[in-house]
Amino acid sequence: MKNILVVIGESYIGKGVESLLSSRPGLSVDSFPFLDVNSLNNQIDSCRPNVIILDESLLSSKRIDLSSLLMGYPKMRVLVLGIQENRLSVYDHHELIVSHSNDLVSAIERS
Repeated sequence: MKNILVVIGESYIGKGVESLLSSRPGLSVDSFPFLDVNSLNNQIDSCRPNVIILDESLLSSKRIDLSSLLMGYPKMRVLVLGIQENRLSVYDHHELIVSHSNDLVSAIERS
């Protein structure tokens, strides 16, 4: 079972995503209206989602810092929906041990 947290911003896209995904088997979907970063972190700590879905407007208004979110919750995948271009950006936190230059090249080739 995948736990999904849909963070509702100012647009209505979050409610639509929640409605779309909640009927899918194998997904447990919660939604949360964004108030501030502290309440978002509390919600993430409480429901422990595998995936969090954000409206792009929350990032563009600088209300949420993506790098802090990824560093704070390294096992969580973040999906950012852009309604203007129907774009979905996927972010995850990866760490690799680099001992040789070949390790760096391998990391570059994976991206």
